[in-house]
Amino acid sequence: MPQITPTFLHLNLTTQTFEVKSYEELIPKVGGLGWALSLFEKFQGEEPIVLSLGPLNNIFPGVSKIVAVFRSPQTGGLITSLGGGFFSRFLRFAGYQGLVITGKAPATTLVSVDEEGANFRQAQFLVGLEVPKVFEQIFSSEGVPSRRSVMISGPAAERDITFAPLYVDEFFSFARGGLGSAFASKNLKGLVVSGAKSESIVDKRRYDEVFLGLMKRLKGYQELSRFGTLRNLAVEKKITAVPFENLGESAFIFDRLLAPKFLEEMGGERVSCSGCPVGCIHLFRLDKEFVFYDYEGVVALGPLLGIADPIEVGRLIKRSWALGMDPTSLGVILAYVTEKEGLNFGSLDTYLTLIEALFEGKESWSKELRGGLPPDSEALTLGGMEFLPYFNGYASVLSQMLRLGATTEENRGFILDLELLDKEIDPRDVVSRLVAEEEKKTLSELLVGCGYLVGIFEDPAVAFAALEALGGSFSHEGLMSTAKEVFLQKLALQRLLGFNPLDVKIPKKFLKVPSAQGFLKEKKLQEMVGIYTDEIFESSG
Repeated sequence: MPQITPTFLHLNLTTQTFEVKSYEELIPKVGGLGWALSLFEKFQGEEPIVLSLGPLNNIFPGVSKIVAVFRSPQTGGLITSLGGGFFSRFLRFAGYQGLVITGKAPATTLVSVDEEGANFRQAQFLVGLEVPKVFEQIFSSEGVPSRRSVMISGPAAERDITFAPLYVDEFFSFARGGLGSAFASKNLKGLVVSGAKSESIVDKRRYDEVFLGLMKRLKGYQELSRFGTLRNLAVEKKITAVPFENLGESAFIFDRLLAPKFLEEMGGERVSCSGCPVGCIHLFRLDKEFVFYDYEGVVALGPLLGIADPIEVGRLIKRSWALGMDPTSLGVILAYVTEKEGLNFGSLDTYLTLIEALFEGKESWSKELRGGLPPDSEALTLGGMEFLPYFNGYASVLSQMLRLGATTEENRGFILDLELLDKEIDPRDVVSRLVAEEEKKTLSELLVGCGYLVGIFEDPAVAFAALEALGGSFSHEGLMSTAKEVFLQKLALQRLLGFNPLDVKIPKKFLKVPSAQGFLKEKKLQEMVGIYTDEIFESSG
């Protein structure tokens, strides 16, 4: 297999037309995030949504993600997001390395993509349906079973709720930043992709060596396979870093939400992205329906609301999914409303009622919060978005302030904080180490590897070996140099779209309760932001 010249399918929703374009000049960018950022910049005036694969997608195990680059309806700034499922597989089988979506459809539209191009279909029949019903309708009418993948937004996106995810193949999603809302703003209800093209491997012996080596390393992720990201709750509980009742405290004493007990009480199944043997996406069954869950959703709709009953948390997650709202943002918003209005934490019925009211948007408070939480000293917001519920310390807070990671998969700050426990916090050291982690993460996002498999596709030796087996000509040094360049390119585009780290304020709420590193000092966080801005962000071109 020779080095890939990326071929993208351009979808113009306004004119309902498509065009296939190849970009030889993008080869040095390796793939994934490098291609997506460059095409976003190229078509920036058309408010594009860019979805990109990497050179290893569905060729090697654990490389099943697709990266999205778009302007967030929630923050107004650049955002990058990773999604799983089977979309990358069938997009590659259709002969494309990505999609560039521009314009706005005249009416609600469903686009079907295959090897011949794209078909635009009116989709008013899907408007107002809850997420499971939308998938049911599309699966029954579009594409060939076992040879297709489906992306859709839910009804919340149709109602201008900006924190609406984009869902993939039922149980996967682009979780934060509002990609579902961005689709809805273009009258794009969903995408169906199918394909059956094949590719040949030039050096089969070398390919088999790398493949088997990766499979061996992936066996080390048995705990992630068994418990999913909810396994993290045990660690967070141990270090007193679980936000409880709108971060009224960070000590969570209950055990029923811990992964083994949650799994025992809720039962369930697990599923994998295409070609991944780990299977970290976990499902529970409630009212005869399977619903996916992870650390973020369980904590945001559990401890953050004062709830420790797995079934009650499950009901909130299920309702969030059905309406198409990001459970993390939703939980943070509900916690804020609870405290602001003097309601009682821990009431399932209250929260179910509030969710419906927020969705309907008829009351003044619900209209105000459809775009997320306002800048407020008591609101748990960082960088213009509801915070990721890990209260580990400086790096986890800083990375969100700087818009470097809004999900467990993408945030390296909360992991770095674990390394810094019981150590003296030096602002310059924290910034330096966080940027180094971001550059390594960027390498994985070029390929596009799974962010949960930290340490595999962020390793230049692994990346070099895999690319070499496919005929790539990148060097170890060249790969890391490109990763650094792409990271800076992302920061430059953040600047272009109006983001300035110095404008980000930390709500007082984060300074009132001890994190796993003790009470956070505002002056120390400001020093970190200043160092990052002067030495990294402003030098991003």
